[in-house]
Parts: sequence; C-alpha cells; structure tokens
Amino acid sequence: MDANEIKAALADHRRWFAGEPQGRRLTLSDVDLSGFDLSGAKLQRARLERVSFQGANLETAILHEVEFRHVNFDKARLRQSQWDDGRGFRSSFNHADLEEAELAHSKFESCDFSRANLHRANLAKSLWINLTMIDAKVSKCNLLRWTVRGGDLRRCDFSGSDLTRVTWEEVDARGIIVDQAALVRMDMNDVRLHGIEGIPLVIKEMRGEVIDWSERADGSLIAPAAHFEQMVRHRLS
Repeated sequence: MDANEIKAALADHRRWFAGEPQGRRLTLSDVDLSGFDLSGAKLQRARLERVSFQGANLETAILHEVEFRHVNFDKARLRQSQWDDGRGFRSSFNHADLEEAELAHSKFESCDFSRANLHRANLAKSLWINLTMIDAKVSKCNLLRWTVRGGDLRRCDFSGSDLTRVTWEEVDARGIIVDQAALVRMDMNDVRLHGIEGIPLVIKEMRGEVIDWSERADGSLIAPAAHFEQMVRHRLS
C-alpha cells in the first residue's frame, strides 16, 4: 500500500465514521506502513491485523475503539495519540514514544511495551493482561484503577505517578522506581517487589499479598501487602 492508497483509505474511513453512504470502515491486514507519516490520522474504530507501523509517525492520531491484533508499533512516534476504549492483542510497542497518550478504558492482552516512553500518559481504568513492560518509562502517569493481570514490569520507572487503587495480579515488579509516586489502596496479589527504588510521595492502605524476594538462601517471603507497606515506612523513617 503506497501513500496515495492509504490516504484514500483514510478518507473513506472518515466518511464511514460520519455515516456517509460512500464511506468504508478501515480494515487493514498484512500491510507494511513502516515509517509512514500518519500524524493526526483519524483511525477510530478501525480494524488492524498483522500491520507494521514500525518507526511510523502517529502523533496525535485518534484511535478510539480501535481493534488491533499482531500489530508492530516498535519505535513508532505516538505522542498525544488517543486510544480510549481500544482493544489490542499480541502487539508490540518496543521503544515506542507514547508520551501524553490517552489510553483510558483500553484493554490490551499479551502486548509488549518494553522500553517504551509513557511519560504523562493516562492509563486510568484500563485492563492489561499478560503485559510485558520491562524498563519502560511510566512516570507522572494517571494510573487510577489500572489493572494488570499477569505481567513483567521489572525496572519500570513510576516516578511521580498516581497508582491509586491499582490492581496487580501475578506481576513481577522487581526493581521498579516509585520516587514521589502515590501508592494508595493498591490491591496486590502474587506480586514480586524486591529491590524497589525511590521514596514514595505517599504509601497507605495497601491490600493483598506481596512476594518480597529476599537475598537469603531460603528464598522468598510471602507477606500481606500491609506488611510490605510497613517495611517501606520503616525504610523511609
């Protein structure tokens, strides 16, 4: 698909979204759009499968209610893009730039955001399943009621983020940075939190069960999240 074809397809999609009779919903499969400039594109409710946007420019693009499977967004420029109520499956965002992106109410499953930049992004009330987000920058984000069910968040930087009422289940969060983050009423079950760094702005009313991996030979310590809260408070006192 060349630039003229994608431009025509986007025009048809805009007409379809507006309810015009000559419009056609955008459905792309097995298409390589690597490096394309699609900044500001209106892709709401589009269907994407096995599409490559590697290195593409999708800054300020509108992807409300988009549905995508096996899509490659590696190194894509996605600043201020809007993904509200989007649905994604088995897709990759390695090294993608999602600064100030809107991802509220989204549902992503088996997606990889390793080393992605999500600084100041909004992930409120979203559900992420089997998430990989190693070494990602998730600083100063709105993570209110963000739910992760199965995930690898090792060494993520949550500095300055609001993690109020976050739910983490079966998550490896070893080495995360929580400097000036708000850890309030987090519900954690089977979460590994050894080696966290930084001084939280606030930590209170932690719930659930934490696996705090120790340096001792006898392995890990399973403890209530409230006990973890006490350990952090003791360390900061």
